[in-house]
Amino acid sequence: MGKRQVISLFVALAAVWLTGAAVLAVALGGLFGDLVFAAAVLTALVLAWAAFTPNNPLFGRVIGGGRVLAPKAAITFDDGPSAEYTPPILDALAEAGVRATFFALGRQVRAHPEIARRIVAEGHELASHGDDHRLLTFEGPTGIAHQLRALDEAVVGATGAAPAPLFRAPHGFRSPFLVPVARRLGYRVVGWTAGVWDTAKPGIERIVDRSVSRLYPGAILLLHDADGSGNGDDRSQTVQALPLILEAGREQGIQFVTISELAGELRPRRRMALRAMLVAAAVVCGVLILSTKLDLKALGGVITDASPTLVFAALAANLVSVAAKGLTWKASLDAVEGIPGADGGPDGRLNVHFAEVVPAIFIGFLLNTVLFARLGEVARISVLRRKLSARGVDVPLPTLVGTLVTEQLLSGVTLIAVLVGVTVFVSVPGWAVNLLLVLIGVVLVIAVAACAIEVWARYRRGNVPTESDIVERWWHLLGISLGALPMALRQGQALFRRPRLLLWALFTSTMSWLAQMVGILWALEAYGIEKGIGAAALVFLASNLVGLFPIVPGNLVVFQGATYTALQVYNVPTNLAITFSIGLQLIEAVLGVGIGFFFLSYEGLSVGELRAEAEASNRVKEPS
Repeated sequence: MGKRQVISLFVALAAVWLTGAAVLAVALGGLFGDLVFAAAVLTALVLAWAAFTPNNPLFGRVIGGGRVLAPKAAITFDDGPSAEYTPPILDALAEAGVRATFFALGRQVRAHPEIARRIVAEGHELASHGDDHRLLTFEGPTGIAHQLRALDEAVVGATGAAPAPLFRAPHGFRSPFLVPVARRLGYRVVGWTAGVWDTAKPGIERIVDRSVSRLYPGAILLLHDADGSGNGDDRSQTVQALPLILEAGREQGIQFVTISELAGELRPRRRMALRAMLVAAAVVCGVLILSTKLDLKALGGVITDASPTLVFAALAANLVSVAAKGLTWKASLDAVEGIPGADGGPDGRLNVHFAEVVPAIFIGFLLNTVLFARLGEVARISVLRRKLSARGVDVPLPTLVGTLVTEQLLSGVTLIAVLVGVTVFVSVPGWAVNLLLVLIGVVLVIAVAACAIEVWARYRRGNVPTESDIVERWWHLLGISLGALPMALRQGQALFRRPRLLLWALFTSTMSWLAQMVGILWALEAYGIEKGIGAAALVFLASNLVGLFPIVPGNLVVFQGATYTALQVYNVPTNLAITFSIGLQLIEAVLGVGIGFFFLSYEGLSVGELRAEAEASNRVKEPS
C-alpha cells in the first residue's frame, strides 16, 4: 500500500472504532458511557500520533530530536543508492569533508553493489531502510523481520560487512511491533527533525532554504538520493542543493556527522511525556464537559443518525460549490494580460489551467480551517504561483493578489444578492432580515474605516511601507496588500474590462452559493429534518454570516451556535439540532480539510511550511 492508502485505511478503521464506541457509550449511558467514549477518542488520537510521527516514543524509543552540547547535526539520505544521483552526492560530501548516513533499500543495494561499496569505503554509514520501501503501519513481526533481514543480506553480499545497526521506517510510519523486532535483530530505529520534501522537486532554492532554516545542534536532516517508489523519479534538485546546504552549515558553525556519532551525544527532551499527559487530560475533560452539557446522544448520532445517501449528495453539492468558486477565480485570472511566458495568445493573457486552481483553492480552505486570520488566502496565492512558475509563467505577486481581491469581491456581491433573494422569496424571521441589514452596514463601516486607517497610516510613514507597519501586516494576513494596490487595480481587476468573463464569473459565483445551499438542504434531510428550503436558507444565512468573521480556527462552536440558533426558529429538538450542526461542519470539513490535506501531500508541502510562508508575507517584499 502507498502512503495515501495507508492513511485512508487508518482513517476508515478509526471511523469504525469511534462509531462503535459511540453506539456502546449511548447504550451504557451516564458517566460510564461518557468515559468509554472519551477513552475511545483518546486511543484513536494516541495511535495516530504514535504511528505517523517519526520521533514518537510511544511505540518504542527512537533516535530523533534532542539536545546536544556540541554544534553537530546529521545529514541523511533515504531510498538509495542510485546510479544517477548517489555518486554526485558522494562527490559533494567528499569535497566538503562531510560524512553522512545513507538509509538504503535492499533492492537498490542489489542493483548497485558498487555504489554501496563506495559509500562504506568513503567513511559514510550504510544503514537500513528496509528491502522494498513497504510501509510498516499494518505489518506484523514477521513482515518487519523480513524487511530488515533482506536488507542485511543485500549489504553483506555487496560490501562483505553488515550494515550500520540503524533502521528508518519508510515515511516514518510504524506499527507497535517495529521497535521490539528491530531491537531483537540488533537495530535502533531512527527518525528525523527536518524533512524538507525534496521529493516534490520544489526547486533548488527552496530545498536549500528549508534545510538551512532547520539546521541547529542536534538536527537530523532528511534528504533523498533515489526514488523509493521504484519509478525512477528525478532527484537532481537535491544533488544541486547539497553543496549549498553544506556551505550554509559550515558558515553557521555546524559540523555534519553520522547518526551513530550524533546519537552518542543526543540528550532527549523531557517535556514530551508532560505534553502527552496534558493533551490526554484535555481530550478527556473536553468530551466529559461536552457530553454533560449537550447529551452524548447528540454526539453519537452525528454518524449513526445520518442517511448515507443524502450525506453523499450533500458532499457532492459542496464539491460543486468549490468547483464553481474555482471557476470564478479562474475567470479573474484569465482576464490578466501582459504576462511573459503565458500561453494565452500574443497579448500574454494569463491562461490558467483549472487543474492548477483547484489544489490552491482546497489548500487555502485547509489553512483557513486549521488556522485563523485568513492565512489560507495567502497560501492560495503561494500554491498557484508555485504551479505557474513550474511551467515557466512568472506572475507578479501584486497581480495574483489583485485577482484574489476581485474573486472575493464578486463572491461578496453574489453572496449578498443570494441572501437578499432568500429573504425576499423565502419565509425567514424578521430578526434574520435585520441581521442581514446590520451586516451590510457593518461591512460598509469597516470598509470606510479600513480605508481611513490606511490613508492615515500612509500619511504617517510618508507613503513608504515598512516591515514593522502594523496596518500593512494585517492587510497581508488578509491576503490583500495595499502596498501593491496600483498594479492590483490595473492587472488583477482586469476582469471588469471583459464583459463576457465578468458575466461568467458572476454566474459561477452565484452557482457556488446556490450549490452550498442545496448541500445544506440535503444535509438537513439526511438527519431527518424535513423543514424545506426555508430552514436550509436560514442555516445558510446564519453560517455564512458567522463565517465572514472567523474567531477561532474552523469557527468551531461559533458555527454550531449559529446553526443551532437558526434551527430553533423551526422548533427542531435540541439534540437533533446539535447533531446536525456537528454533522454539517464534518461534511464541509471532509472537503476542505480532507481533500486539502491530499493536495498538500501531493504538492509536497506541509501546513507548518505554508503557515510560515503566509506569516512571512507580512513583510512587504514578495515571498519566495
